[in-house]
Amino acid sequence: MLQALSDFISKVTRGEKLTIDGVEAQWKKVAELTPGLMIAVPTDVMEGSDVTWDEIVSIRRLPPERVWDIEVEGTHNFVANGIFAHNTTGKALAVFNETGDQNILVASASGTTQFSVGRTGIVTAAQFQDQADSTYFLDPAASGTSLKINGDVELTAGGTISSTANNNITIDAGSGTVCIGTAG
Repeated sequence: MLQALSDFISKVTRGEKLTIDGVEAQWKKVAELTPGLMIAVPTDVMEGSDVTWDEIVSIRRLPPERVWDIEVEGTHNFVANGIFAHNTTGKALAVFNETGDQNILVASASGTTQFSVGRTGIVTAAQFQDQADSTYFLDPAASGTSLKINGDVELTAGGTISSTANNNITIDAGSGTVCIGTAG
């Protein structure tokens, strides 16, 4: 079903006019949508149809919010908020309750994956930065500094290594403790 919808949306976004259930379809930018127009929405697979038409009743502007330009792996077409869309304009998208075998979410820039959430829940990115201060980050593949934080750190795996803002470092292997910068 998703491949057929992807092909349909691709044809329409190339400017081809299609007729579905007697309705002529042509791609419109979001700014061109008005109440009274019909939009394509997914139908229940059990009904035997991939798409049906729903009338736009009203449109209301919402305050701006931060969005990301992401791409559904293997296609540029997706279902967002219950309507079919095509991410050629740099708008955000998300697919929820999808049951295929691709990643749940893929964000790319110029065709290069920058961020993804895999089907198993693994999140990947080149670097994670603090939103308020980009000097604090995690960059696992860095050849220099891989982690820079401001605050206390504690690592636990059979023992504990901790560091505090007072430059105190404690290594506790369970059977003995080494303290640096403190009386311990």
